[in-house]
Amino acid sequence: YNNNEIITNKYNGKEEKDPFAQRIKQLEEETVKARFKWAEHYDDFKRIVNDTRMSKGEVLLCRRKKDNEYVVLKVKKVLKFGIDGTVKSEGFIKAEHRLNLFEVHFLEKLAKYYHPHIVKLNAVWVVEKFYEVYIEFEQCETNMGSVMKTKKYNFSIREAADFLRQAVLALRYCHLNGIIHADVKEENLLIKDNKIKLCDFDMARQANSSDPRGLIPTQNNMNDFRYQPIEL
Repeated sequence: YNNNEIITNKYNGKEEKDPFAQRIKQLEEETVKARFKWAEHYDDFKRIVNDTRMSKGEVLLCRRKKDNEYVVLKVKKVLKFGIDGTVKSEGFIKAEHRLNLFEVHFLEKLAKYYHPHIVKLNAVWVVEKFYEVYIEFEQCETNMGSVMKTKKYNFSIREAADFLRQAVLALRYCHLNGIIHADVKEENLLIKDNKIKLCDFDMARQANSSDPRGLIPTQNNMNDFRYQPIEL
């Protein structure tokens, strides 16, 4: 991403304005000045701190203090060291943190109008100083992968059709908002009260309005290889 907020579409070579620049700038300006205080929000903050201390990303079940409700907290951090042990440059760390913010952008866009088949976004905290992002979601009971294994893939036609219908409705809502999920799989289809809830927008990207075939590359083109479209 250039400072002038112009990016080049890799499919048609056209230059266009970065659709995320304004919101990302807002998130960076609205940063928390001090480290996120777990103890103010969650009862089991000591376990959360220990579980996320040396991790790039964790998804944790927590109990919220204000109403004693269980919620899911997704923690996204940028580690200072690469997998080879070398220290990352400041520019690389900032770029990686910026990528982590894209999921926030997509979730906020989809949460503008509640959809029953998109996981509910509760709150977001961004700590720019430490390159940390905290995203709180509603708690769901399980995911489609677990259900498939439990039922040993033995679904009735009616059950399978209903789950497929719900997943398609979730994707349709994303596409109507110009968002391509790009990582649809059974683990990312949560289930709550027998309803599908699409989650995990880490790999999502914006559809390119000037070229129906193209995608604005908001992330690298890495997906779960088992489900990756051939064009990626």
